[in-house]
Amino acid sequence: MQPVSTWSRQIRIVVLLSAGMPALLAAQAKKKATAGAAGASSASTTGAPPKPGLVSCAGKFEGRYATTGGGMGSFTIVFRSGKATMIDSGSNEDHFDCWTGGGKILLHQPGHDSMDMPIDINDDGTLQTPIGEIRKKGS
Repeated sequence: MQPVSTWSRQIRIVVLLSAGMPALLAAQAKKKATAGAAGASSASTTGAPPKPGLVSCAGKFEGRYATTGGGMGSFTIVFRSGKATMIDSGSNEDHFDCWTGGGKILLHQPGHDSMDMPIDINDDGTLQTPIGEIRKKGS
């Protein structure tokens, strides 16, 4: 029998694949393989924007946004001081720099451009991610 963490990881992969995110999964695997060798830390420092015209999310997006339903497709993004932490239903975390511009948010991991996650800002204040819509839940 496989350990619970292995099952959790496999379930997470199935959920992300079904949401059409194979590039994100491949980038995560590459990141994990190179993180130890490069001495990368999960919390990066905010530097220059990854694309022209973007500015830091600091002060513009703060607090916790989450899916409205529970289940395996649920996740949370916590925005704090220009950073974003994505937490899936298995409590796995990914850390990003947060940038905004042109009615969108871009979650970016320096050195891992293939892991960039674009998010549309809806008129009602909800955020439309590639995985699904999320709403502000608190600070």
